[in-house]
Amino acid sequence: MIPSNSKDIPDSKDADRNNHGQHQATRLPVDPSAKDQFQGQGSQNAQSHQDEVLVPVHKEILDAQQVVVLVDDQGIPTGTMDKLAAHSGAGALHSAFSVFLYDRAGRVLLQRRASQKHHFRNKWSNTCCSHPLPGETVTAAASRRLLHEVGITASAEVVGSFTYRAPDLESGLVEVEFDYVLIGEYEGDVSPNPDEVSEVQWVNFQDLRAQIAQDPEAYTPWLTLALDVIEQQSPTLI
Repeated sequence: MIPSNSKDIPDSKDADRNNHGQHQATRLPVDPSAKDQFQGQGSQNAQSHQDEVLVPVHKEILDAQQVVVLVDDQGIPTGTMDKLAAHSGAGALHSAFSVFLYDRAGRVLLQRRASQKHHFRNKWSNTCCSHPLPGETVTAAASRRLLHEVGITASAEVVGSFTYRAPDLESGLVEVEFDYVLIGEYEGDVSPNPDEVSEVQWVNFQDLRAQIAQDPEAYTPWLTLALDVIEQQSPTLI
């Protein structure tokens, strides 16, 4: 089932034609009545849902099922869907997160997505990105995926979110995500999981912006949108 706000999601064929072969991300509209999720306003905002364990989490079972959490345009969970189904056709809006680890020198850790990934293969992206399991907080999910993808034990905090749609013309899949942005400081070794990551590099935040502008096709389409959130919420980093 597509979430109730799917009327705001452009038709995938129209979006692909407008992209002229580019892997572009389109920021989706947000309900103007939604309150700021990250200022603790009200008990029914997205952040409060992410801070609670809604149901017991059995990671081995849920990982095997490969489901994502469907959400409305405020990030409130509405159900679950098979992961591949949520990334097919017009796509279904679901919860996701993007983590940025930085060091004391002001560099951000980037990963290059492995060639065997389902979509956006071989693209450079942020430190790690994935989906929370049903009943799992975003911060717990971020720690889980940092360890799995890049072999790092670290924590990160949510600084904001954005909603976007981005078709991948190579795979035919599409991202339609309510994406939480997390940042954390890290100094130490990195051990990429070859099933997820082909290589990593530390890049200065300012240099990263210039590199994306020079060769946008080398990067995932959500990366720039996530950087915009960091620039707005934590301007001293960028």
